[in-house]
Parts: sequence; structure tokens; C-alpha cells
Amino acid sequence: MWDVMNAPKSFGMSINASVKMGSSNSSGDVAVESIDVVRSIDIVTTPATTEGLFESEQIEEEEIMDLKTLREKHPELVKQLVQESTTDATEQAALTAAKQEAADLKARLEAMESERAAEKLKTEVATEIGKIFEGVKIDSILLGEIVECACEQTDRTKFKSVLSKISPMLVEIDDEEEVDDTEPVVKTAKESVEETPAPRRKEKSSAFNLKAALGI
Repeated sequence: MWDVMNAPKSFGMSINASVKMGSSNSSGDVAVESIDVVRSIDIVTTPATTEGLFESEQIEEEEIMDLKTLREKHPELVKQLVQESTTDATEQAALTAAKQEAADLKARLEAMESERAAEKLKTEVATEIGKIFEGVKIDSILLGEIVECACEQTDRTKFKSVLSKISPMLVEIDDEEEVDDTEPVVKTAKESVEETPAPRRKEKSSAFNLKAALGI
């Protein structure tokens, strides 16, 4: 027990068994493929394959090399790393360019779709406004401004309602009513004197500021 606690390398384990041997490695060590029969496990002062009572496989430390040493000892590895790095950089650049091109195409497509949607909306609104002002003479520039104003409205229901109320106020009044001259008018001398018509005055519609009413 004292040796176990204080000098475990003064003895070791030895197996007494029948085993099946396999192939040997480059160092001449023979691998044991299987243990068929175990007779005993003995504690001996001169173990054959161990260096103490407690033993484990030692892992060799990896050699750490700097770039200079790596180039000197493994130039083919350095060349391969450089080639792979160049290839990766080229592929990364191509991928970045492809992503940028895709983003540009997406932006152009969205702009075209937005423009088409705006033109479609403008056409629909112009048709609606045209129906409201049907039969009314209105300046084309002012009509265009009304259409643009309507396009900016989220809900055009109230806006069109206001225009529908304004439209009848813009109808022009004829200067003179048409008189049917096909039938003669027979009047007595008295009726002619009493019913001498007074000079007709030109009827005018009251002034109306459309832009002010629309808030343009």
C-alpha cells in the first residue's frame, strides 16, 4: 500500500492470458486483436509492457510552427493553402457581385411596379373625375390638379362627394333662350303696346372659386 501511494512506478501489472495477435506497426509493436482466456493479473516488479501501476496513453504534443518554418518544411502545403485562399477570395467576390446585381434588379422591379401602379391609379381616378364633371367646361390644367389631389387621398369618397356638389354650379347658362319662329304670333294693338318686352339682360352665374373650395 505504501508503494501504491508513494512509488507506483516501482512495479506494474502483468496479464497471464491467451491472446490472438494481429499485425505489427512501423515501430514493431504487435497489436492484440482479442483476449481468449485470462488466467490471472499479476503485480510484478519488472512489467513487460507498462511503466507503473497507473498508466495511460500519452498524447504527443503537436508541433507549433510559424509561417517561416511551415514554408521551409512543407512548401507544398503552403502552396496549396495559397491556391485555396485565392479561389475562396474569387468565389467570395463573385458571390458579392451576384448579390449586388440581384439587389439592383429587385430595386428596379419595385420601382417599375410602383410606377405602373401609380399610372393605373391616375387613369382610374381621371375616369371617375371625368364622369363627375361630364358636360362641364373646365380648364385642363385645373382638371389635372384635381386628379392629382384625388390620387393623394386615401379615401376618395368624401372628395368625390364634394366634387359632385360643385359640378352643377359650373354649368354655363345660355345668353338667350331659343325662340321658335316657325309659328306666327298674333297679338292685338293693345296687347302689343302693353306687352312690349323690356330689353333682356344677360344672365351670369355667380363667381365661384373652385381652387379655394378644393383647398388647392
